[in-house]
Amino acid sequence: MNYFIIVDLDGTLLNNKGKISSYTKRILADCKMCNNKIIISTSRSYKRTIEYANYIDADYISAFNGNFICDQKYNVIYHNSFPKKTSKEIIRILK
Repeated sequence: MNYFIIVDLDGTLLNNKGKISSYTKRILADCKMCNNKIIISTSRSYKRTIEYANYIDADYISAFNGNFICDQKYNVIYHNSFPKKTSKEIIRILK
């Protein structure tokens, strides 16, 4: 049976120095050898996640709390965002 292994970055995958340990990388590589899929799921942006995804050879990235999902070749699978008008209104209100 194959599994999806979904990991968060901050406080889960990353150590207190903001790095992925070689031990963790090795464990995830073993998981991939058993045909499991690795997914990074984070509130971070896609751009702030790519480096980690490449380092562990993640199959998918779920960024912005699930509002942006792409595969290992960074083809967008799902994207959800506010309309520009709504974004401008939120910024106006916050100011």
